[in-house]
Amino acid sequence: MFFALLPVMEVTARKIFHKGLSSIIKKCIPIIGGVLSIIAIAKALSYYMADAQIPMKLAIVPLIIPLGHVFQIHPVHLGIIFLANMELGYLTPPVGLNLFLASYRFEEPMQKIYRSILLFFFIQLVSVLTITYLPLLSTWHL
Repeated sequence: MFFALLPVMEVTARKIFHKGLSSIIKKCIPIIGGVLSIIAIAKALSYYMADAQIPMKLAIVPLIIPLGHVFQIHPVHLGIIFLANMELGYLTPPVGLNLFLASYRFEEPMQKIYRSILLFFFIQLVSVLTITYLPLLSTWHL
């Protein structure tokens, strides 16, 4: 059955290749370029930080777990708080990565994207606060 569809699939693929490939590439280039620019800058910064041994000097991550123990926060709850705050950071103007991706994808200016995510941003902010101050939500199964 599959082999009977091969000629049809080949003709369809050829039509897409000849007619639509250039328009698909033209739409993808700004998105890919924007994401790759952000990744390149982040990678360059991480190389600089590693070369300057900044993580060894700061050692922030190992401090988070001992601080959690001091304040009697369960490590699973601390990890969930950390991840929820990171996602909130992806939506925080003006440098949230998700905002750049949405702006490129939907071909809208950043100001319009900012206005359109405000309600969701505040809902997520309330969710982060709820997760943070009600540990039972993330540790009930432990």
